Amino acid sequence: MKAPNTRSDKDFPSHLLPRTAFYGRTFEEYKRMFNLNIEELKNLRILDCPSGPSSFVSESYRKKINVVGCDPMYRYKLNYLLKTGLEDIEMLLEKVASYSDKYNWNFYKSLPHLKKFRELALNRFSKDFVPGIKAGRYHIASLPFLPFKDNTFDITFSANLLFLYDNLYDLDFHLTSILELTRVTSKEIRIFPIQGSDFAISRIFLPIVHLLVRHNLACRIENVEHHFQTGANKMMLITKDYN
Repeated sequence: MKAPNTRSDKDFPSHLLPRTAFYGRTFEEYKRMFNLNIEELKNLRILDCPSGPSSFVSESYRKKINVVGCDPMYRYKLNYLLKTGLEDIEMLLEKVASYSDKYNWNFYKSLPHLKKFRELALNRFSKDFVPGIKAGRYHIASLPFLPFKDNTFDITFSANLLFLYDNLYDLDFHLTSILELTRVTSKEIRIFPIQGSDFAISRIFLPIVHLLVRHNLACRIENVEHHFQTGANKMMLITKDYN
């Protein structure tokens, strides 16, 4: 496959995201990040990993789409999740404001507009979390090992963890995590974005591609509609290649 340009040395600070943050996206944002066709989704078993306080699971449930979300934070009670989510939204806004020229403001028109989307996702998530835990829509789980049987899901979406946090998670974590996602997924895995938090293609991306090919996995890059972080308008699509 032809890969995009990888990172070069820059003056821009490389650790914009010093820890994994607990804030989520809406169904509309997932559509843009993963090139989703709603009608096609209705016939699939879907995993959202990690799901965080995104409202993709709850909104999918209302649309009669079968989505399971998993996240290690689900071990905590709702009040703590809400508190953490609101705090991390403020952290996000502070970071974005510091480097606002590194972002594309075509979809999110302003910082208040961005905040509205993050709070909307958190609010929808919070209303569904308790009944969703009981119904099995949310599972306490974390990469690189998941509590699901082989091929439990048809497709998996993984947003804003792998590659984005390459300053926190090394090559082995990425490889083990992606192989685990392929174990529990029968058709394909979509990962967004392929950039690190320093606005450059992750230093782990090309090594991961080479390793996945050795495991008979087919990898390609697709452009997506979502484009907030400058240059981050691509997702990685992985399928099992048995030919």
